[in-house]
Amino acid sequence: MTGKTSRNKGARGEREFAEMLSNEIGQVVK
Repeated sequence: MTGKTSRNKGARGEREFAEMLSNEIGQVVK
């Protein structure tokens, strides 16, 4: 799913995905 969305959105999809990962990592660290 993430691969298709990133290809369709392009750089925007990658940025959004990176933000989601960073948010998840932050929650895990906390």
